[in-house]
Amino acid sequence: MNRTLRVAGKRIDVGALRLIDGDDTRRITPKALAVLLELAREPGHTRTRDELLLRVWHGRAGDGDVLTQVVKELRRLFDDDPTAPRVIETVPRVGYRLLAEPCWDLPAKVDPVPSAPPLRRRSTAGWVRLAGAIATGLILIMAAAYLLLRRMPAPAAMPLPLPVPATPQILTAEPGAEFAPHLSPDGSRVAYVAQDAETGLTRIYVRGTSAAATFTPTRGSATSARPYGRQMVPRLPSCATRTVPASL
Repeated sequence: MNRTLRVAGKRIDVGALRLIDGDDTRRITPKALAVLLELAREPGHTRTRDELLLRVWHGRAGDGDVLTQVVKELRRLFDDDPTAPRVIETVPRVGYRLLAEPCWDLPAKVDPVPSAPPLRRRSTAGWVRLAGAIATGLILIMAAAYLLLRRMPAPAAMPLPLPVPATPQILTAEPGAEFAPHLSPDGSRVAYVAQDAETGLTRIYVRGTSAAATFTPTRGSATSARPYGRQMVPRLPSCATRTVPASL
């Protein structure tokens, strides 16, 4: 809102450079307004020409006639008679004096717009405490989970299925039962499983189809044999300690 100065019943809109007298509005030049404002600073006191020229024109007014023209403009705006002045009086060979009492119109009070409450910013120490609390909570949760797992009983081991013996067959004249016979690809050897009479362990035996010699290719216990090329590969249960293929 522009400031308004009242002088001799007239209003001067400083921002708009207008002199308002009822419904009548007149334009005022910037220099004339500046001189009027300088006189209104000390109403009733004489301001010298040199002082006004320095304050308004900053010493660049030449012979000073510009000040005389500005005073004439102000008297015309205020309808002031220089022979019987009511607003501006000329002090011969000295300067000018403002006779009318100036008054500034205060702008209407405007209720301030309520501002949003300032955001509360956490200090660095607050963030450090928060991070420490979160870390402590995570450590406690991990410790509780570890203790809970330690107290849980270990799962029982699943027993391995025992090998089911095949149906006994009579392959040789040897005493005892014989199981899972497999013939070599060329038909010259036969492998079978039988119980060792001395150790009681189950072994794989290999016998020629045209010879009486028997070869025992396993150590430990075996359940069956399968042909692999010209070899008989024994199949051992989980308790066997070693497998030795027999080359035929």
